[in-house]
Amino acid sequence: MCAAWTEEIQRLGATIDELEAEVQLIKSRQSALRRRLNELVSPTRRLPPEVLSNIFLDVCADRRSWELSHILHPAVQVIGQVCSSWHHIVRATPSLWTRVTIRFADRLWVRMDSLNLLRLHYERIGELPLNIEMTIPRYEPRDIHPPPDYFLDNPKFEFYEELFRVILIEHPTELGSLTLCKDQASPIPEEWLGIMKTYTTARASKTVGFPKLASLILHSSEATESDRSYPLFHDTPVPLLRHCSFAHQGRVTVQIPSTNLTSLHLSYIPPRECIQLLALCPGLIDFRQRSPGFRPGPAEGLELQRVMTLPNLRTLHWSTKIGTSSS
Repeated sequence: MCAAWTEEIQRLGATIDELEAEVQLIKSRQSALRRRLNELVSPTRRLPPEVLSNIFLDVCADRRSWELSHILHPAVQVIGQVCSSWHHIVRATPSLWTRVTIRFADRLWVRMDSLNLLRLHYERIGELPLNIEMTIPRYEPRDIHPPPDYFLDNPKFEFYEELFRVILIEHPTELGSLTLCKDQASPIPEEWLGIMKTYTTARASKTVGFPKLASLILHSSEATESDRSYPLFHDTPVPLLRHCSFAHQGRVTVQIPSTNLTSLHLSYIPPRECIQLLALCPGLIDFRQRSPGFRPGPAEGLELQRVMTLPNLRTLHWSTKIGTSSS
C-alpha cells in the first residue's frame, strides 16, 4: 500500500508541476497583452483633459478626413463613444459642440435625428455661438425620388418649418453662423427663404435680434418665373454680421443689413446688382465676385449715380467667363 501511495503522490506532484507551468504561461501572456494595451492607452490617459479636448477639436474640424473615411455620424458623437473618460470630456467641452450639420432627406423634410442632434448641441454649447450648416441631397434625373406621402406619414422626418423655428425663434441669441447649401449643385428651396423672411423680422424675433450672428452663406439658384425679393433680418439687430456669401442664378434677390459687412462674396449675380451691393457696404475689406456665365437679358449700362467710396477695401476680385480682374 505504501508503494501505491508513493506513486500517487508522485503523480499528483507531476500534475501540479504541469498546472503551475500552464499558469505561468497564462500569466506571461496576460502580462504581454497588458503591456500592449498600456502602450496604446496610457499615452492618452496621461494627458490632461484640456489637452485631449484640444486634440478632439482638431479632429472634429478635419471634416474632409471624416468624409473620405465614409463616417456618417458626427465626429463629436463618435469620439464620445470611445470610452467613459472621453465621453465625460466631450460632454464637458462646449467648444466641441459649436458646429452642426443638418442633413435634409428632401428639400422640405429634415431628418428627426438631425433635429434631435441640433437640440443636443444647444444643450451643450453653453454661452458659445452655434455654427449651423444645412445640406440637401442632390438627386440626379435618373434617381428615384421618394413620393411626398413617404415623408408625411413617416415619424423619422419633420417639416422644414420646425427646424427654422427652432433656430430662428427659439434660439436666436445662440446663432453664430448659418450656411445654407454650401454645395451650389443643391440650391436652396425658395420656401426656405420665405420662412427665413418671416422668422427674422423684428416682430418674429421680438426685437431680441441675433447678437452673435457673424456669417451668412446662402446659395440659391432655383429658376423662378418672376422676380422675387426676400429681405432678411429686416429691422432686426445683427451687430456682428461681418461676412456674407450669396450665389443665385434665378430671379431671386436676397436683402440683408449690409452696413457692418467687411467681407462680401458673390456668385452668379449680374454686375449691376454687384455694384449696387458694393455701394451699400462702405466698410468692406474683402470683395469677391464670380460669374462663370451671364444670364440672358437686355444689355444694360452700369452708370453710377454717385462716386463710390470704399476706404477700407483691401481685396477686390472680379471674375467672369471671359477673364479675371484682381487687385
